[in-house]
Amino acid sequence: MPRSHARAICDELERRGAPVPWICYASPASLDDETVGKLARAGCIGAEIGTDSGTKAGLLRLGKLFDLDDVRRVRASFARHHVFDAHTFVLGSVGETVDDVRDTLDFVVELDPDVAIFLVFMEDREERGVGHSPDRAAILDLLADVTPKRPRWIVPELEIRFGQKVTNITRRKRMRGPTWVHLARARR
Repeated sequence: MPRSHARAICDELERRGAPVPWICYASPASLDDETVGKLARAGCIGAEIGTDSGTKAGLLRLGKLFDLDDVRRVRASFARHHVFDAHTFVLGSVGETVDDVRDTLDFVVELDPDVAIFLVFMEDREERGVGHSPDRAAILDLLADVTPKRPRWIVPELEIRFGQKVTNITRRKRMRGPTWVHLARARR
């Protein structure tokens, strides 16, 4: 952000022949198809998107400047331009229930991103300290149950497709870059 600056950088990278593959962090609020096309032509191979929730109420509660249709649109644009996408979802924020998390997981199934990363919220903003969601254990149990059945879903806290075992494999195979990109490549 701003979009004009991102586009100018992409134009210059493209002018230089897109000399290195790279990954960006992005928000659905700041992306359109033209920008994603510029990212691709500039050598961007992947984008990490802070989607955070798969429910309208969750996005509103988190103060996001985009909606679920924006997320769907961005996902389609990344697929169209052959740029891998990893969407991060922060579960268990203040006011979110296990049923809300189930709705987010249903949205992720529908969205079908290259990779989905799930983080379980730890901070209690109302108390202004570190704490746990009252549903934290139930959310972790739900993720432990459903994530192994989804080969491109990552839960770092549970070491599902993340952790020392995965690190050792990527080092042994001399793989470079974020682990999620290797999962995304396996999909295509």
